[in-house]
Amino acid sequence: MRQHPAKTYRQPRLIIVFVLISAFCLLAIRFDLFAKVLFLMLSVQLPAHGYLDEYVSLILLLSLVYATMAWSKYRELALECAKRREAEEALRESEERFRLVFDQSTDGIVLAELDSGKVLYVNSTMEKLLGYGAEELRQSGAQLLYRHFAAEALESLFSESDFLSTRVKTCSKGGAALVVSMRVKSVEICGNGLVHFSLRDMTEKARQEEQTREAQAKLIRANKMSSLGLLVSGVAHEINNPNTFIMFNSSVLSEIWRDANRILDDYHRDHGDFSLGGLPYPEIGDATRKLIDGICEGSQRIKVTVDNLKDFSRQDDSGLNQPLDLNQAVLKAVSIMVPQIKKHCENFSLDLHDSLPVTRGNPQQIEQVVMNLLSNALQSLPDRQRAVSIATAVSSQGRLVATVKDQGSGMSPETMTRLSEPFFTTKSDGTGTGLGLYISQSIIKEHGGLLSFESELDKGTSAVVELPQSLPEETT
Repeated sequence: MRQHPAKTYRQPRLIIVFVLISAFCLLAIRFDLFAKVLFLMLSVQLPAHGYLDEYVSLILLLSLVYATMAWSKYRELALECAKRREAEEALRESEERFRLVFDQSTDGIVLAELDSGKVLYVNSTMEKLLGYGAEELRQSGAQLLYRHFAAEALESLFSESDFLSTRVKTCSKGGAALVVSMRVKSVEICGNGLVHFSLRDMTEKARQEEQTREAQAKLIRANKMSSLGLLVSGVAHEINNPNTFIMFNSSVLSEIWRDANRILDDYHRDHGDFSLGGLPYPEIGDATRKLIDGICEGSQRIKVTVDNLKDFSRQDDSGLNQPLDLNQAVLKAVSIMVPQIKKHCENFSLDLHDSLPVTRGNPQQIEQVVMNLLSNALQSLPDRQRAVSIATAVSSQGRLVATVKDQGSGMSPETMTRLSEPFFTTKSDGTGTGLGLYISQSIIKEHGGLLSFESELDKGTSAVVELPQSLPEETT
């Protein structure tokens, strides 16, 4: 605010002026100056004796005294006007500062009358935040704001108590979801009771906090998956040891039974029917043969599953220069996923190309990609009657192609654009980490290939893996 120096007028100066004027008047009286000047102007002869000079001097003296007093009063009024102008200028500057602070605040602010709820002031931030114009808010009153928020906020307004809430969910005029920090405070301005209603937009902060919580939860789950890999490796090793005895003993038992079966057949021919373990022979002979063969087959399947689990959980340091048979990678992935396939789908099909060329790469990583794609396909099925298929082929450009196709719920275009984002998942039950497709994209890119998707809502999704028959130089 500009400061105007106050002009001061000292009384001694007026006294000096008054003394000088009085002295001049006395001299004029002494030498008849006033009469001489007056009669000179009127061309009238001066009388020998008279009191004209005294009268004129007295009138002039009184006029000068009055003029002096009037001038002093005028100066006082001028000084008062100057002070008033300074006060008005200070008030204008104060109002301008208030307007700038009010309008430029990052918080949306409304000032309303406490009793009637009439909106007096609205800043531009509140207009942008809620989507209502200032005039619309003034006409509708504070009730337009009240209906956006919880009942306790409304009660606090009428009870004239302060209210603060750091997280309030509401929506704008257009329906956009908002998270705001709300403050309601009773204030008094110039003796008038007002409500100071402020909102701070916390939507982006709340979204970031939610993303941080989700990322932390997913990292925890990813850490659990890493620990699970170690556990699987240990369990597979523990299972493999007794299974080795089963495989060896069942093969020996199978050979023993073949020899014993010939002896039992000879005995049956010579002596007729007899029983073993309470069951008649020869039926027990056929059943025993099937039991032993089943034990051998089951132990062999356990060995294959354990080997796949050990390969999958093993730390991979082999790079991308191994022989890669895409058909074998698909078969190993499917063998690990058999329980999930049986759980989710009754119509699973596998169509492998007969003469698929062998390329270079990392079979274990490709198995991981196929497992991720197959898992997503199975979990997208709304019921077990829907189909899932995996097919391998050679494209017209000579690239190796593996296609995982499902008849699941499909994906929207918005979801399709976010598939490669880390930690993005559509599984609301917390089972997904949002890293499967992101990792799969990275693996296929390292192999010089391409992972693409085609999807339609309620009709299904096709995931296509394309690999070159030879890796680029920088990846070998």
